[in-house]
Amino acid sequence: MTALSYSPRRDRVSRRQQRYELIRPLISLGRSHSAQAQSPSETARCKETIYCFGEFQFSPHRHLLLRRALPMKLGSRALDLLHLLIDHPGVVVSKSDLIRFAWPDTFVDESNLKVNISGLRAVLGETQEGLPHIATVPGRGYKFVAQVLREELKAVPAKPAPIEPRLDSFPAARTLHGREDELTALSYRLRSKGFVTITGHAGVGKSVLASELGRRLAGEFEGGACFVDLTTISDARLIGAAIAASLGANGSVESFIPATVDLLGRGRRLIVLDGCEHLAQAIGAAIDRLRDALPDLLVLCTSRSNLGCLAESVYRLLPPHQPIHTALRV
Repeated sequence: MTALSYSPRRDRVSRRQQRYELIRPLISLGRSHSAQAQSPSETARCKETIYCFGEFQFSPHRHLLLRRALPMKLGSRALDLLHLLIDHPGVVVSKSDLIRFAWPDTFVDESNLKVNISGLRAVLGETQEGLPHIATVPGRGYKFVAQVLREELKAVPAKPAPIEPRLDSFPAARTLHGREDELTALSYRLRSKGFVTITGHAGVGKSVLASELGRRLAGEFEGGACFVDLTTISDARLIGAAIAASLGANGSVESFIPATVDLLGRGRRLIVLDGCEHLAQAIGAAIDRLRDALPDLLVLCTSRSNLGCLAESVYRLLPPHQPIHTALRV
């Protein structure tokens, strides 16, 4: 293994074991994906680069990021951006170079880059020094700041998986207590109305309830369900791009509707939009545009207040062990 930044020599046996532990999850995964045999010459020519940093292992060949041997959910564009940044640790990569690498031969708005970088930062968290893995260099671009180790492996390449919509992006499941009545009522409301906003005070459990409902209903839709966290979006102009990016689409601010429609097709889908109160009017307008283009799309939102859309059904969520909800408008 070659350290991309200088480190003094240590005990060889200890370092060899440490390297193996870092890349073992990807080695095991590679064996499970190598069902199709290839000739010895093809295998000998094939090399795979694995990047290791902190608790993460990244394989550009498989478009796969692992943390503690568990796959992280990121769109294909975000992984392309990570590939270019991690291949040049400590070096400022310009915004134009990042856009050309992730969106070759395609014109996209710079907002797409900002949304995907924001998503990468959310997944990667902070380094051991308490800094973001990806630093912004004002007026120039972005820089990957963590120390990176790179391993070159001889391996049988996995067959590339087709690019599919990212419709399995829900946060980790949490235990719900005393909310079965609400889940039943919401399930019926969403199926019949198609667009429901769960409102209520902060901390009442709107996000957990919406996430659980999305998981339960995902099997009813041929494309499953997608969870979009909008709490990190502060600019109303980025809402459409954030939704498109969460689904794996390439659309710019202006073209997110065509990009999302192309990706989802005309089948029934469910999108859960979490944390809409800070940009309620803009998010409501984006939802109206999406549902006009995709009549079979179901939308479930969480917000401290309603979004003000004509087709919106508002579900007021009260704290547990209080009288059943009141719908403001059905």
